[in-house]
Amino acid sequence: MGSVSTGRVTVRPSMPALPPPWIFTDIDGVLNNEALFGWFKAAGRPRPPHEWLDPVCLRHLEWLVRTARARLVITSNWRRYLPGAGELGRALARGGLESSPFGTTPLLAGASGGDPPADLRAREVAAFLAGHPPAPYVILEDVEGWCRHFPRGRYVRTEPSVGLTRDDVIRALGLLNDQREAT
Repeated sequence: MGSVSTGRVTVRPSMPALPPPWIFTDIDGVLNNEALFGWFKAAGRPRPPHEWLDPVCLRHLEWLVRTARARLVITSNWRRYLPGAGELGRALARGGLESSPFGTTPLLAGASGGDPPADLRAREVAAFLAGHPPAPYVILEDVEGWCRHFPRGRYVRTEPSVGLTRDDVIRALGLLNDQREAT
């Protein structure tokens, strides 16, 4: 369908609105960092989940979610220990995140404690996406070996020693914008 000109105004057919983008995020190495993780581990006493989260990383995630007007999906192994978006959402909120997670990726067979096989997280993201309308998405992940299983231009690898940074957020926003412009 082409443009229609009325002499003074050119009217273009409206493009269908894209659904809000997805932001898939790991937790360890993205929403916390090795120093924080090591400090709590060395303390030798249990800590509530929200204390394992870095408030600075959570502010960066909040900025990304709000700026992109995105839906947040948790991919972390924390899904095994705090099942469901409700428990994870409460831990994230107590840590300082204002945006509620939309949900979590499904737990697929193939992992039994510890880190799952390198391609499992990518398969879980793919399974989640298969059940939802197409939309731009970005994956925040710190494990380099896992990142190679995600499509190019769809992930931001964080540095686990610092977690999610301002530069990571800017890269993620750029990837989402590139996907929007490509549609």
